[in-house]
Parts: sequence; structure tokens; C-alpha cells
Amino acid sequence: MAKVPAPYSQKMSLAGAIIPVASLVILLALSYYLFGDEASSGPNQIALLFCALIASFVALFHGFHFDELKDAVVDSVSTGLHAIFILFAVGSLIGTWAMSGTIMAMVYYGLQLLSPNYFYFTTVIICALVSVSIGSSWTVAGTIGIGLMGISTKMGLDPAITAGAILSGAYFGDKSSPLSDATNLATAAAGSNLYTHIKENLWTSIPALIISLALFWWLGEPGDFVAQGTLTSIEQHYDITLLNFLPLLLVLGLAIVRYPPFTTIFIGALAGG
Repeated sequence: MAKVPAPYSQKMSLAGAIIPVASLVILLALSYYLFGDEASSGPNQIALLFCALIASFVALFHGFHFDELKDAVVDSVSTGLHAIFILFAVGSLIGTWAMSGTIMAMVYYGLQLLSPNYFYFTTVIICALVSVSIGSSWTVAGTIGIGLMGISTKMGLDPAITAGAILSGAYFGDKSSPLSDATNLATAAAGSNLYTHIKENLWTSIPALIISLALFWWLGEPGDFVAQGTLTSIEQHYDITLLNFLPLLLVLGLAIVRYPPFTTIFIGALAGG
């Protein structure tokens, strides 16, 4: 019986490593060129599948054994499962927070507290603080972000600029929080220390945040805004109380005491339900 080589015993050349990456870029670009926005509905997945086949052929050409490829696939999938579970929990959280009135409560009180003069600037700060606390840019964009978009629309502000402010703050926390699925996935894949990774990220994340704050402060514009009509409409259709903020406070509290991200987000979804 032939002896199976030790896992990952072969060496990969630089050219061999570049071929799958270059193929991925070319096929995804071709997919978008041929199908436009519909590329995400199937063509992109086919491109990814072909790139996986190309990577497999390159590995076999360099002397890797089938068992090594199988073990590498299993290791890669297990590394990403943590992030996948978090994304499942985020979907549940967004749905239950919308049904429970948590998101609408953010809009209701936000209309009373925020001013058009510094709305974009404040949006970046709020999203950055919350994303650092809970470690998920998707959760921030799908919950508080939706609320802030509603507020900006009611104020007559630019929704595109508001979306940029939300993402600027949300992705700062996604890069800098120890609860972040992306940060944990990156350190697990590279075999590095989590907090060392975050410390190195801050060298680029903090300057980017400062530039964003300066830009959105400059983009802020004074304007007349009367929220009373909108507030009355919300009161007629929703029962808004401070109790609606309970799921948000629960998630923030669990994040502060460093509960695992999946547990924190899933408990927040249950609280919303």
C-alpha cells in the first residue's frame, strides 16, 4: 500500500499560487461583464467552482496527494464555520428587531436627538462605537444602520452619504473588535495572536476613521427640519416605548462582558422575538 505523504508536505511555487488567484479575478470580472448585477444569482458561484477546480489541478501538478487536498478543504471549512454561524444569527437578529419595534424606536428617538447639521458625523461615531462593542458590521448595518437611514430620509438628507457614513463606522469596529467574526477568522487562518492582529490593524483603521470623520463633518449641511409630523405618524402605527431598546442594551451588555459573538447576537435575536 502506498504511503500517504505528511499533510501539506509539498512546496508550492509562486507561479502556482498566483494562477488560482488570477483565475478568480478574471472569471469574476468576466461574470460581471456578461451578466451585470445578475452575476450574483449564479454566474459568480460557477466562477468560484471553476477556480476551486483550477486550484486542485495546480496542487496535484505540484505533487500534493488527494488526501492532503481533502484535509485542506475540511480545515478551511471548519475555520470559517464560526463566521457562518454569526451571519445566521445576524439574519435572525435583524428580522426580530424589525418586528419588535427596536429599529423603529431608533428612528423615533433619533429624530428627536439628532440634527441635520452634524448627522453624518454623528452617524460614523455611533456605528463605530456599536460595532466595536458587538464586533459585527453586518449587525450594525442591518439594525442601527436601517434606523439611521430612516432618520436621514425623514430629514431630507442624502441617503447615499448616510450609507457611506454607516459603513465607515461599522467597518472600523469590524476591523478592531475582538468579537469580530472577520478578525477572528483572519487570525485563525493565519495562526496569529488576536490582540496582536487588532493592534496592527489600528495603524490603518484609526487614520481612516479620522479622515472619514473630517469628510462627513464637511459634508454636513444646515437645514430646517420639523420632525413633529413624522413622529405623529410613527406614534399612530407603533407602540414606541423605552422597552423597545431592551434587545439593543442586552447585546451591548453581553458584548462588554465579552460573551462569544454568536451567543451575544443570538440572545439579542431571541430578546427581539
